[in-house]
Amino acid sequence: MEQFERARLDSYFARIAAAFAPTERPSAFLITHLLPERPSFARAVGTSTRLRAVLPKPKSVNAAARREIERATQCDTLSRELFEDPGTAVDYIESRASGEAVVLLDVGGYFAPTLDALCERFSGRVLGVVEDTENGHKRYAGAEKLPCPVVSVARSPLKDPEDFLVGQSVVFSTEALMRSRGDILHGRPALVIGFGKLGSSIARLLHAKGVQVTVHDIDPVRRTQALSQGFTVTRDRDTALHGAGLILCATGAVSLRGEDFSALRNGAYVATVTSSEDELDLAGLPDVYQRTPSGEHITRYQTTGHYFYLLNGGNAVNFLHGASVGPFSTSCRPRYSRASETSLTGTSDPVCMRSTPRTARPSPEPGSTTSTARRTSLMPITAQHVRDTVDTYLADHPGEEDALSTLCKVVEQAGDAVASRKEFRGHVTAGAALVRPDGRVLTIEHRALRKWLLPGGHIEADDESLRDAALRELAEETGISRDQVESADDMPLHVDVHMIPANDAKDEPEHLHFDFRYLFRTTADAVELQEEEVTNYSWQFADMLTTEPLRSRVMAAAVHP
Repeated sequence: MEQFERARLDSYFARIAAAFAPTERPSAFLITHLLPERPSFARAVGTSTRLRAVLPKPKSVNAAARREIERATQCDTLSRELFEDPGTAVDYIESRASGEAVVLLDVGGYFAPTLDALCERFSGRVLGVVEDTENGHKRYAGAEKLPCPVVSVARSPLKDPEDFLVGQSVVFSTEALMRSRGDILHGRPALVIGFGKLGSSIARLLHAKGVQVTVHDIDPVRRTQALSQGFTVTRDRDTALHGAGLILCATGAVSLRGEDFSALRNGAYVATVTSSEDELDLAGLPDVYQRTPSGEHITRYQTTGHYFYLLNGGNAVNFLHGASVGPFSTSCRPRYSRASETSLTGTSDPVCMRSTPRTARPSPEPGSTTSTARRTSLMPITAQHVRDTVDTYLADHPGEEDALSTLCKVVEQAGDAVASRKEFRGHVTAGAALVRPDGRVLTIEHRALRKWLLPGGHIEADDESLRDAALRELAEETGISRDQVESADDMPLHVDVHMIPANDAKDEPEHLHFDFRYLFRTTADAVELQEEEVTNYSWQFADMLTTEPLRSRVMAAAVHP
């Protein structure tokens, strides 16, 4: 990471730590994936608590990150065995925090097997556990009775965008390893075992790449969900295993037992989204299989007449490439601080399905930029209205200043003509991201450009605001009227700058569009197309949008109705 990126992360987490500072500072044990950006998070935990030890997940340790953390905090070796034996677990916690009040920050349910013993025999007090993963959530939820509060953030709405991007990183890393051997995804049927949040994301991304995807899940509700999304669903896992050229395991439990591997077709690839100890019973694999390296991070398992490939030793394949999900993982880390604060209250509900509440946009002060933008939205579109809208947008998204610098320059040069389609240095347009309750977003196929786009278009003289123009274009192109639509915000969800090719028929040279995209919600389903400009429409899953950060913002909005 660049130095300025580290400084920005440190500043971000310092604000979070200050906002959720507990009245009494407990001790803490932190289990985490030790990725390059994680030291900033660990320092924030160390500010809110007396951080007694960091226990890195053994298959995801960045050496530089570990060295940085070890300068200030003890780093201990993590294993399932450490917390499976009650005596060993209690002795370990006593050695680091004897007599203290502690919070256990978990990733994967490591503390679950001996939590009763820790609460009963530890000389201090276990205030509670914060669990981050679905796999760990299930381990704690499976207990007959929990001896202390367990706050699970695994099902927080904030994790939905992160889960999608984790799925994307799994598909990326899987394809990268396959290509290192000269193989590709296309033409290789895939079986996704587990259709939870990660499995469904992986299935959709593989489908988007043209892969034939079959889904297996023991849960009939999830099988129904997969069917409703157009996937082939199998209840006969053995037959599906025999036909699949790629198997992706995403259950958080044992997906493949030792006897299952012999059912794989020759040359099949196997990858997982968690650790080999969770997803694969490799110990049960018959001894007749010989293991030989077949490229970096690829192991060939071979016996007479049969062979298959295991990626990354059966551990989470995406950690080979940093498991990067951009700023979304960072945005989810405050869940720990909020959940840690919750555990200090001693809530009587042992399994607390709690998530960080969505922060409401503060009301603007009179005379502020936001207030000005709201007032000018009642006037015809002018350069000042565009400036005010951009200023307010950049206040929320300061990282996009460079991307919008050309827009700002054209506004100054063209003045009010920036709203005219005859201003060929570039002009503003307006679009609508229309989301249904099921999270799907409306896209249309543009006749002239032959592309799938959001509904939208040029400004007209009687448009009172950019948002008003987006509503008008939505009604014109799709027949969905204003009274069928609820506006999510007066400010745009995204502002995009893109080039429009020359159109000789209209005597229009190549020029820029500055597209202001607004978020709207609807329960309407029927669409009446404006056939002169639009040839087709589709209600797509938000993760099928191709433009970032539009895709991520629509996905986040879809889980915050």
